Amino acid sequence: MSTFDTILEYGQKGIRNPMLAKRFLHGKITHPIIRQLEPENTGEYVMEREWDNLIILDACRYDSFVAANPFDAAVEIMESRGETTGRFIAENFSGRSSHDTLYVSANATVGAHSQYLDVFKFVGVWEQDDFQNANRQYREDIPAQRVITKAEELLETHPHKRLIAHFLPPHPPFVVRDEEPVEPGNKYRDFTAARDGAVSQEGIRQTYEENVAYILSQIKEFAHRLKGKTVITSDHGTLLGEGVRPINEVLHSRWGLRKRSYFDYGHYDYIRHPNLVTVPWLELEYDNRRKTFNGENRKSYEMEEGIIEDQLESLGYR
Repeated sequence: MSTFDTILEYGQKGIRNPMLAKRFLHGKITHPIIRQLEPENTGEYVMEREWDNLIILDACRYDSFVAANPFDAAVEIMESRGETTGRFIAENFSGRSSHDTLYVSANATVGAHSQYLDVFKFVGVWEQDDFQNANRQYREDIPAQRVITKAEELLETHPHKRLIAHFLPPHPPFVVRDEEPVEPGNKYRDFTAARDGAVSQEGIRQTYEENVAYILSQIKEFAHRLKGKTVITSDHGTLLGEGVRPINEVLHSRWGLRKRSYFDYGHYDYIRHPNLVTVPWLELEYDNRRKTFNGENRKSYEMEEGIIEDQLESLGYR
């Protein structure tokens, strides 16, 4: 199909679905401009660093991690290759064979970018029952225990593989506030109310930071049970009221009829804001490294592909 035919096809679809047309134009025109405006990506490639087990807390800021750190270990600063989960996956796995690695994820964004994953086995633990309600605030969080259980099952079967365990918190939907569950419909469930000015910046930051502490409490024992060198990090950070430059708002694919305050919170690809790319890197003490090897290329995926779009919407990506 020629470029003209492609533009014509999207133009016809755009008449029926203006949002689709906007995404196409941003993808072909404005995203390249954004990339030129942003500083060079000097983030580190996590697959090139030394670890046997890599625990990823989705959208976890460095400063919030440090404040809640329950481990007797120092937290280093690392610059992430990605500003969003999709960019993290594309930057760290594209063109790379990682047949020594098992990857378990609660975030369907990883599944949506599985074309970049050449790992021994990938498992997405989201399920159909998590997305029964059309309103994204009323969809369920993915429990940390589900990731832990699957990760330990895989390691028992494949003890000589490296492990990536990717947890959803502290990414919204937020799970707790004031030590109580945050039920669907609560104004502190995600960033929506903060963007609308219905809750304060301090209030939503407090909620976010409590969810950082919550997920750390959920994975602490699991991290200590793992054999070998275990590292806890994040794929990217998030904005908690800082916002981005006006030029980034206008050129970004999510710009349009949204309020300017939309970009005060959350995370956005190709915007190398310090709070989006500065992430924690904590190495736990260990006795011996686990022996890992590539072995056969068994590359396989286990995930509910049909509901990936549902979870992306529930996480605010659609």
